[in-house]
Amino acid sequence: MGRSPQGRPVIFQAGASEPGRALAARTADVVFTLQSTIEGGRAFRDDIRRRAQAFGRSPDSIKIMVGLTPIIAETDQKARELADQMLALIPDDIALSNLKPLAGGVDFRQFD
Repeated sequence: MGRSPQGRPVIFQAGASEPGRALAARTADVVFTLQSTIEGGRAFRDDIRRRAQAFGRSPDSIKIMVGLTPIIAETDQKARELADQMLALIPDDIALSNLKPLAGGVDFRQFD
């Protein structure tokens, strides 16, 4: 088996925090992100590319891998119902902690 095009293992990074984005821009080949909208995904990509360029890297050298959870059912209505059922299974404290990176670091668990 030959070497990878990078000549080393591929470096993946996950995390949308400021330090995580800086690390990705400086060192990652692939960045994993969870984005809930196309606009959010584009903004994340543009931010990582801008940061990579500031580190002297080609903006296109970093690939963005967006996490997806497809919900498939017989109809749109059934798919929406299934998605709602799945969301209801997430404990509140976990759901709130997942909002933190999307809300500029605000930890919503501190509120009633």
